[in-house]
Amino acid sequence: CPGCDDHSDGEKRRYLGVSVKRVADLPSNLVYDAKTSWLYVADSGNGRVIRLDSRNSVATKSIPSFFGDGTLKAYSAPVVQALKTSELKMPSGLALDRDVLYVGDAQTGLITAWKVDPAGANGEFGTKIATLNTGFKAGALVGLTVGPDRKLYAIDRAGKRVVRVDP
Repeated sequence: CPGCDDHSDGEKRRYLGVSVKRVADLPSNLVYDAKTSWLYVADSGNGRVIRLDSRNSVATKSIPSFFGDGTLKAYSAPVVQALKTSELKMPSGLALDRDVLYVGDAQTGLITAWKVDPAGANGEFGTKIATLNTGFKAGALVGLTVGPDRKLYAIDRAGKRVVRVDP
């Protein structure tokens, strides 16, 4: 059935002490950087992007998950940093290409590019390097990815299309 995937062989984590807020009918994307172990999170309901340092968190207990979907593990509170901005209204799409994080804002239709600071300072990371106005309607910009061609692709939900952006 649509959306019915077998996740029983994967590891699902819940990080204690990290609170995010969802917006109904809006994806909040995640991006994992395997090189640094940072997990980037679009926290749409709180109008922010955070990252969690998964290296410094340890499993504390197992929590029952959905039927047949394996075990959910609770992990101790990780180091959390926020993107240095007050401009984001409703971040949804995220894409990471080397040390550049692209953030799509569903409310404004803007895509911003951020130079990621590997260490971060004062609980923050990232310096804005560019902004693109997609012209998408409010609520339409819901996903981003970087393809193997290193081009950025954006999902326009209202227009039912994928648009290539040449960064």
